[in-house]
Amino acid sequence: MAHPQPITPKPATFKVVAREVLRDRVPGSDRTRTDWTGKSNVAWTTVRLEGGYVGYFIVQRAHGARMTGELAFARGVHVPGQFGPVQQRKEPFGARERIGKLTGQGDVWFPCSEQAATLKTELGELVDLLVRHSDAYFRRCREQAERALQGGAHGDDAHAAEAGARAGRHASPGAAHATHTWRTRVSLGFVAMYLGVTGLGLLVAPQAALRLMGSTADYGATMPRWVGMFSVALAAVIVQVLRHRLTVLYPLGFFMPGAMLFGFAALFVQSGDALFLVVAGVVSVGVAITGASLWLDRWRAAGHAPTPREAPYDHGPA
Repeated sequence: MAHPQPITPKPATFKVVAREVLRDRVPGSDRTRTDWTGKSNVAWTTVRLEGGYVGYFIVQRAHGARMTGELAFARGVHVPGQFGPVQQRKEPFGARERIGKLTGQGDVWFPCSEQAATLKTELGELVDLLVRHSDAYFRRCREQAERALQGGAHGDDAHAAEAGARAGRHASPGAAHATHTWRTRVSLGFVAMYLGVTGLGLLVAPQAALRLMGSTADYGATMPRWVGMFSVALAAVIVQVLRHRLTVLYPLGFFMPGAMLFGFAALFVQSGDALFLVVAGVVSVGVAITGASLWLDRWRAAGHAPTPREAPYDHGPA
């Protein structure tokens, strides 16, 4: 009789366990969020502080089964990737500091298990350590912010602090992604524009639209309108991807049109209609711009020549 195989526990999802631990272990936890930066998993929760300020408890898992934690402070709700070191008085969004700096241990990382029960214990110990140091850190940040707003900072520092306080009340939680990926967003906006304009033209006046695009064949009215309907729908999808900052889908704006270029070339060879050359030319511009933008944005996010606003999550304060 064959013996049953032991059931191997599935690896824990860091973001799921981290959200649960942050909600349970952080007193006064207000809202909990998670994100994937392309290099690490990040989860954080916020607490409301006196004076309209917000405190952040952040845990971050990097490659290699290790994790670390941070505290952050700002006026208003943001994404932690916007924050710079507390010493940067001109940083408009707030400050953050790693647990190693708070405890005097330097750049310290903690073990991060794949199993849910062990990971929950490890995260609990890390979050408890953040909680123990949070009161002193938030008090120090609040004192510095209030001194700056009351005139303790001079010249540009005071102006920047006031601007940061105003920005903190109105900035959206996804603003850090817009900072990291603004080039890609602009290039995908171009893609959505030509899809929308072309689709509306084919829906409203298919024959005139085809002539403007250099067509020398008669495709009737039904099929062009059908293509126009799909073009408008695809443009709407891209607009929603940009609106909700679904950065994981941004590369599709490069790979899908890039693959379609081969189809346009084959259709031109088959039909001899210049329409497909015109379409391929427009799509090629979008592919080139989007590809270059994706590369530049990832190069920036990887830590090459970052500015204070563009500091990635896992580039901790000096």
